[in-house]
Amino acid sequence: MSFQQQACEGEGTRMETGEAQAVWASLRSGEQSLYDQYRKRDRDRLKRKRQIARNRQKPRTADDRTCWKKREQLESVSARLRRGYKASQGNELRRRRDSYEDYLRTFCP
Repeated sequence: MSFQQQACEGEGTRMETGEAQAVWASLRSGEQSLYDQYRKRDRDRLKRKRQIARNRQKPRTADDRTCWKKREQLESVSARLRRGYKASQGNELRRRRDSYEDYLRTFCP
């Protein structure tokens, strides 16, 4: 018998061994309860963190006025790129153009 992450091809079967707590098996009862409290606290923190992240999700669409404004800004930057610019302005103009395009692609229909 051998233990590994993946089952062998063909005859191998997967066997759940449970949570790996071999190190904590020799704890005294007071230490075990303290360890359990720490694990519960960590699980609660993770739950709260996930809830905050879910509540903080950005809307997937923008209103029409915002999309119109971003399109106008994109057109202005594109016109500036076609018209000509100083060498020091080129990177900033291209960065702004890419930013407006990403916004429109993500939030505007």
